[in-house]
Amino acid sequence: MDEDVARLFRLAQDSIRGARVLLKEKLPGQAASRAYYAMFYVAQALLLLKGLTFSKHGAVISRFGKEFSKTKLFNPIYHRDLIDGFEDRHIADYGRTEDIDHDKASQHIKHADAFLREAKKFLREASKRARRVGCDGRVSLSLGSRGRGEDEEAGAGKVRLMNQKHGAI
Repeated sequence: MDEDVARLFRLAQDSIRGARVLLKEKLPGQAASRAYYAMFYVAQALLLLKGLTFSKHGAVISRFGKEFSKTKLFNPIYHRDLIDGFEDRHIADYGRTEDIDHDKASQHIKHADAFLREAKKFLREASKRARRVGCDGRVSLSLGSRGRGEDEEAGAGKVRLMNQKHGAI
């Protein structure tokens, strides 16, 4: 796994742990914010596999939807959870934190945890497929010739299997 992707997954895991601590300390708004950041880091990691990076939260959310939800690489519920988390993070950080209660924060934490687990499962399965065909297990996702997440022959979201000696297979 790419070093930057692994770092983003660690940040996501740490954010989930932090969210649980904050919720236990009766700080649901801050817990919801940390849970959102966990989902945000997961989305960033997955987009990075496609060679995509963005500086704005809205761009990450939008592109995750286009590259992973619309292509059915991920259940669209994860995109919806990311959007809902962003909205509540905005309330928690800039609005009325009392609008985020314990139950809502707890749901965001569960969604973040499920999203991280699903992303890790996705990468494990892609790496297994790569090893079965004789690759070194590195995985990137094809961007196609126009850099829009589309492979001209195979459609959006094609998994590209990598081999150190021979490049993409």
